[in-house]
Amino acid sequence: MPSISEELRLLADHLSSRREEILRAWQRVVGVDPELSVAVSLNTTEFLDHVPALLDTFLAELRKIPSREESKEFREFYQSAASHGMGRSCELDAH
Repeated sequence: MPSISEELRLLADHLSSRREEILRAWQRVVGVDPELSVAVSLNTTEFLDHVPALLDTFLAELRKIPSREESKEFREFYQSAASHGMGRSCELDAH
């Protein structure tokens, strides 16, 4: 079973493979939504200057998210909890 971080990397890869389709759909949807006044005010050039970078940043962040098991902070929390008897019924599967 893949870790959460691996699943997020797979999701990012999938979304990345459909990047152009996502951007076209995004532009189409925000162009017709009257509640998105900022998006409506963007022309095509402005949209293409900003939104692809936003999507790329989101995908990069998905690829960087560690699973709980890989996270140093989680491991430290678990070890602290276990030392105080709070982790007796928990198991930490270290891959």
